[in-house]
Amino acid sequence: MKFRLWLWVLILALCLSACSKTPESAEQAEPAAPAATAVAPSGDEAQPTGAPQPVGSAGTDTSGVLGEYGALKSYRLHATYTAEDGVVEHRTEAILAPFAFHTVMGGDGVDMEMIVVNDTLWIKMPFIGWYKTDFSAEELEMSPDEWLADEELGELPDTPPWPEAIQFLPGQAPLPLMEGGLKPDGRETVNGISCLKYAVLTDYSYEVDQTVTTVEATGTIWVADQADLPPIIVQADIVETRTELFAGQETVSTTRIEYQLTAVNPSITIEPPEDAVDLEDLFADWDDPDADDLPGADVTTVDLSELDSYRLVMSVQVQSDGYETTNTTTLEWVREPEAYRHAYDMDGFVMEHLWIGDQVWFRMTGTDWMEIEADEAPDPFDVLYGLTDWQDERMQLVGEQVVNGIRCQWYTSEELVIMQMTSQYEICVADQAGIPPIVVFSRTRMETQNHTTITEVSLTDINQPITFEPPQ
Repeated sequence: MKFRLWLWVLILALCLSACSKTPESAEQAEPAAPAATAVAPSGDEAQPTGAPQPVGSAGTDTSGVLGEYGALKSYRLHATYTAEDGVVEHRTEAILAPFAFHTVMGGDGVDMEMIVVNDTLWIKMPFIGWYKTDFSAEELEMSPDEWLADEELGELPDTPPWPEAIQFLPGQAPLPLMEGGLKPDGRETVNGISCLKYAVLTDYSYEVDQTVTTVEATGTIWVADQADLPPIIVQADIVETRTELFAGQETVSTTRIEYQLTAVNPSITIEPPEDAVDLEDLFADWDDPDADDLPGADVTTVDLSELDSYRLVMSVQVQSDGYETTNTTTLEWVREPEAYRHAYDMDGFVMEHLWIGDQVWFRMTGTDWMEIEADEAPDPFDVLYGLTDWQDERMQLVGEQVVNGIRCQWYTSEELVIMQMTSQYEICVADQAGIPPIVVFSRTRMETQNHTTITEVSLTDINQPITFEPPQ
């Protein structure tokens, strides 16, 4: 998969970590200008000077070197990730005092942009536009591991388990390196910088949700090895093979990563966008004390104990510049005998789980049912509680409707515009004896200039017979 979510999350986590670990010179620097503009020292794009001296070599004292940036005040980085499904580029320019960096990531004309100046972050997401938020003091003090854990990705290992002898730069693209996975391979000068050359030998595995992922990588990196620079990667050429094994099915992807430190101490100016939406302003109403008086259900008091079965179908249709795709999720549940089915259909490619008692089966398009290691079925009410929390001050009662055989109150919303995206939705809430006030049908439409997403949720067969049979 070209854009792995955890990859981008890791980048942001490392950026957060870098914010809290700026060099002493940056911590003592004058605050940025009111517009949060950051400017690197003026001058030509200077290369490091001075006779090369070993850093991190055998018998060399590296105390006082690791964790410091030395004469490095600004830089530019470029990386490309080439796989069968296309090319992803990662470009960064950074200033260390006052701290700032600007990163562009993406491919196929779809980019994600990130700007950090001191403790403020701006992000531009595809089809949405710029938004702005400030890091709290607690977030700035977090390590990447702590931040990932807060994002419920704590089951992932340190990816990559970065070698302690190499310094990670703010905004740097991730590389598949691991502690103990580097073999010295001589010295070379790269981009005018004296470097130690290493052969990369990465091989590690981890398991999340019964999926075993193995990462293997080979190639070469060149690490700065002279007195005025910390041990940073100047160049890398690595081939990564990622193997995912789930329920006996193996998926293999190969990516070539080419990385360059393209400029040392260039003159750089980083200016945040002027049209960014401040998330604090955007969600200020969420803490409105009057929100408790809005119409709707209280998720903490809704009683779902009368439900004995249901079928829920959620479809997401995406249209973008002539391209269209539809993903559908189906959930089915019965209380007695207890059974649960979860199917996900992505444009005809289906993955399906079936729990009956303490047995679990799995299949995907092109394979037969197979029994897999028993795993506890999801809580059948988790998704339903999300359908009880529907209060919103922008909703207007239109009238009554019978939907999926259930009498409902029908609401529509005012049009909402956020970050160049227009959204509008309607919901039908059960208003019938014996059924909790739960959303029986909803439809949301979100539009930007070239992108439309339509999401529909339909709840049917409440307390009706649903039959599950063990696969043959």
